[in-house]
Amino acid sequence: WVRAAEAGRHSLHFALVYEPLEPRPQLKRRVCPLSVHVRVRPSLAVEHALRPAHACAQACRHVLGLHVRRDSSEGSPEGPRLRLAQVSSVSQGWELAPLSGRSAPPPALAAGEECVVHLRLGQAAQHGPGGGAPLPFV
Repeated sequence: WVRAAEAGRHSLHFALVYEPLEPRPQLKRRVCPLSVHVRVRPSLAVEHALRPAHACAQACRHVLGLHVRRDSSEGSPEGPRLRLAQVSSVSQGWELAPLSGRSAPPPALAAGEECVVHLRLGQAAQHGPGGGAPLPFV
């Protein structure tokens, strides 16, 4: 994966060096230079709101609202759609769950469309290594 620092045109330059499986005195290694020009466009704008859960909510400390907007100014609504596949907690002490047990997955978004996802955020039952388990939407 390559992450651009900002939207716009970027040039990527690589030098791939490889050696033959059987060494030869005439050919020790080869170098293959590769240059690629890419254009990075914004794809998502995500805003969040974290609120304390209602006092009667069991095993739920907070409600997390995610407002997701497909922010592609050059894409057409008829073009490919972007689907939010999962949300993950980086911390092992917290876990995410759908706000209601039968939540429908968020819709696939065309350019300019948006959706809101509400999740329960509570303390994880057991702490394992790494972050919290991802919450898949499919």
